[in-house]
Amino acid sequence: MKRINWVVFASGFAAVVAQTLIIREALALFSGNELVSGILLCFWLIWGGIGSIVFTSIRWSKDPKRLYTTLLFFLGLCQILSLILIRVAPWIFNLPVGELIDLGTTAILSALTLAPVCIIIGMLFPAAARILEPERVYLLEGLGAFAGGVLCSFVLLLILSPFGIMLIS
Repeated sequence: MKRINWVVFASGFAAVVAQTLIIREALALFSGNELVSGILLCFWLIWGGIGSIVFTSIRWSKDPKRLYTTLLFFLGLCQILSLILIRVAPWIFNLPVGELIDLGTTAILSALTLAPVCIIIGMLFPAAARILEPERVYLLEGLGAFAGGVLCSFVLLLILSPFGIMLIS
C-alpha cells in the first residue's frame, strides 16, 4: 500500500509540472498577457472537470490499480504531445510571426493543446479514490503538487529544457 501512496504523490507532482510547462509555452506562443492566462486557465479547468465527469460516469471493469497506472502512462505521453503541439502550432496553423494572435485562434489552440493532458489529469483523482480514501488522495496529490511546483519553478527550469523536465516527471 505504501507504493500507491508514492504513485499518487508522483501524479500530483507530474500534474503541476505539466501545468507549469505547458502554460509557460502557451504564454510564449500567444505573447501572453492576463487575458491569455485567463483563457488557458479556463480551458485547464473545463477539460479537467470533463475528465473527472467522464471517468466517474463510465463503468470500468479493469482493476483500479491497473487503470490508474494506464492513466499515468498516458499522462506522460500527452504531456509531451501537448508541448510538441504548442511548439509546432505556428507552422501547422500558419500563425503570423511577430504579431499578436487573435483571441479566437488563441481560444481554439488553447482548447486543442490542453485537452489531452487536462482530461487525463481530471481522471486521475477519481481513479486514485477507488484505490485509497479520497482524503488521503487529496493530501498526497496536494503534497506532490507542492513539491512539483517548488522543484520545477526554482530548480528544474534553471537547469533543464521543458522536454527534459517532462521526461523526468
